[in-house]
Amino acid sequence: MSKKYQEIDILIKDLQNNNTAAIEYLINQTEAYCNPIFIKYGINKNSFPEIIHDGVLIFLQKLKDFSYDPSKSSPITFVVSICSKLASNHSRYERIRTTQTLIETNHEISDNLNPYFELFEYNKVLFRMLNELGEKCKKLIWLKYIDGFSDDDQIKSKLTDFTTINSLKVTRNQCMRKLSEISKKYKIHYNE
Repeated sequence: MSKKYQEIDILIKDLQNNNTAAIEYLINQTEAYCNPIFIKYGINKNSFPEIIHDGVLIFLQKLKDFSYDPSKSSPITFVVSICSKLASNHSRYERIRTTQTLIETNHEISDNLNPYFELFEYNKVLFRMLNELGEKCKKLIWLKYIDGFSDDDQIKSKLTDFTTINSLKVTRNQCMRKLSEISKKYKIHYNE
């Protein structure tokens, strides 16, 4: 079997016909080159066959859609190249997944109420700032950004004294500038 496939043309022809022996030959030949690459990327040995099979499947697809050029590389070299990229992606994914797991674990270990207390503190500061604005500005900001009413809905529902969207926007914009100024004195609280 292996001598037969040392002829690249025969191997390619049998791979195009999805010949099981040719696919097995390609997998076996590729393993010897890929295993050191997988080890370099720190991939678990249980994942080696899966990555190689994925690489072979990608190669077979490229062979089918004529995007593989046998004059540039042998099927084995091409599959090793594919597997190397798959290994790199797999390794990157595992690092990200591990990092996310560690972050989630740290949250479980830390005080579960801490985020609620932080949110509570931020809300207290926000309410203080809104109260310093005065009732009119507080209401305009509250309706738009906390209750989520559109400017049109505020006017149609007569939630404010304004009769045009432009006058509402101009006044709310002035209120937002005031809020921005007030927030500077509270900056210490929410930057910590």
